[in-house]
Amino acid sequence: MKKNWVDVGKVWANMSYLSGREFVKNGLDSASCTVSIQVRTSKLTANITPEYRIMYKGSIFNIQAVLPDSIHPEVINLPCTTGMNEG
Repeated sequence: MKKNWVDVGKVWANMSYLSGREFVKNGLDSASCTVSIQVRTSKLTANITPEYRIMYKGSIFNIQAVLPDSIHPEVINLPCTTGMNEG
């Protein structure tokens, strides 16, 4: 079965790069980053799961979890990684 990605929508987000690292993968130098992405809760973002991916400026981010914000209930925190497996 072939997996196809489709655009679900566009939302404003706050992105914070938390860490980065370089490593060798298949004999080639590679890099990955850990990012925290915050979005407001809406009809569109209410259905986000870790199976979704985020695309921003040509980079693909794999969602690791969907976490509520303990201070602002209208915000969802999405810890993500990029730079591995096309994301």
